[in-house]
Amino acid sequence: MRHILVVRHAKSEPAEERQGDFVREITETGRRQVSSIAGQIAEMKLVPERVITSDAVRAVQTAELLCRESGFPGEIEENPELYDATEDIYLKLISQSDDRMRCIMIVGHNPAVEAVVERLIGAHKKMRTGFVAVIEADVAGWRDLIDSDSVQLRAMIEPNGMESKGGKTE
Repeated sequence: MRHILVVRHAKSEPAEERQGDFVREITETGRRQVSSIAGQIAEMKLVPERVITSDAVRAVQTAELLCRESGFPGEIEENPELYDATEDIYLKLISQSDDRMRCIMIVGHNPAVEAVVERLIGAHKKMRTGFVAVIEADVAGWRDLIDSDSVQLRAMIEPNGMESKGGKTE
């Protein structure tokens, strides 16, 4: 069984507090979100073997904290293609993964994150900041993932103790 952890970056500061969207940092609430979701991922015994993130500051910070808290031993791949990308770019990067790997994490932005989840499982799921879609697939290789009937949503992880309704974690 293969697992993909599709992560939307943690809560970040408003755009008007910085000089542009790309350099926005995660907030203290965002740090607590990451700690919560890392714990939940660890409880599921999922340690990614590859982590790909957008190179936007808030996505990199989310990936770094998640990796530190979840025991990921490797290098984080910062990919500038993921900033302002379509789901096709995300899926291309996932499909290029080494078939010996069983678990991959990809950290990015909406609307692409929601579109990736929808494309893989065939149903729309709201991905607020700090949310993780845990997707499992019974496929021979990562290239077989797209359009496979054996892909399903295993879990939606949302930060404990955070308001996930009413737009508070957007």
